[in-house]
Amino acid sequence: MLTDQLTKEEISYLDTWMNKVSRSFAVVVAALEEPLKTQMATAYLLCRVIDNIEDCTASITWKKKRFVEIAQLLVEPEIAPDILSSWDAEPWPGLTQDERKLMSYKYGSSLLRIFFRFTDEVRTITRSWIIQMIDGMSHLQEPTYEPKFVQYNGVQVLAAEQD
Repeated sequence: MLTDQLTKEEISYLDTWMNKVSRSFAVVVAALEEPLKTQMATAYLLCRVIDNIEDCTASITWKKKRFVEIAQLLVEPEIAPDILSSWDAEPWPGLTQDERKLMSYKYGSSLLRIFFRFTDEVRTITRSWIIQMIDGMSHLQEPTYEPKFVQYNGVQVLAAEQD
């Protein structure tokens, strides 16, 4: 639940960005009731930031630094101006203009502002899932890490959470 009502600008921000990154997911989220609708949209967009970092064609070391920074942003909102401003200067090779914008100072600040209006409980839950996503993507970046798969009802799936 949000601690306050969203402004019209914040509602427009979530709607606009959800439609830019996943129209099909945006349709599903739009059907949810508040406050779940806002929570899901915000969490999804934060996950898109993580996915954008992973999709970037920069070095593994560079990506790992960005993963650490986004994890810090979810705990320490006061560092957002410095980190997001530095992200503005990054080339983000391999990403589209919209993917880069989502992580910019202008647009990333809005997303974090909405996130930090959630209750402590919702922020903690959201943060824990995002950290798990970061951990999983960090493993995928390791050239020596081989995820393990199993067959389940004729479908190949990851064997364990860490895979």
